[in-house]
Amino acid sequence: MEARVASFEVAFEQEAPKSNQKIRSPWKKLVEQPGWILLQIIATAVLLDTERLQLQKPFDMDLLHFYPLRGSLGRKPGRATQAKVRAREKHKKEQKKIQKKKKRKRKKEEKKKKKEEKKKMRKRKEKEIQKRK
Repeated sequence: MEARVASFEVAFEQEAPKSNQKIRSPWKKLVEQPGWILLQIIATAVLLDTERLQLQKPFDMDLLHFYPLRGSLGRKPGRATQAKVRAREKHKKEQKKIQKKKKRKRKKEEKKKKKEEKKKMRKRKEKEIQKRK
């Protein structure tokens, strides 16, 4: 478990925000320096339940969700990778193109039908006029 705590320390040292960055969390008022996050993790590691080997969560909040981590600890569940996001957008774009193409084709077909109907109507009228004469 100590190795895991060490990985937390490394991750948080890398991710520590610059002084001009805003920290969005319910602990915002408590956190004034990036080092506090590291101290908080070390303090919670001391409260370790040795039988179950679980890290205690301060304020019932998962430490992984307090500050976003990269690397071995991974993403938050449900987050798509950038590649997946791009693929989804590409697929959407392709589908849009296909839909536009279909719409154009449908409009063309409708236009053609209308034109043919007009021709037929004209021919009928001409025939009627000729019959009358």
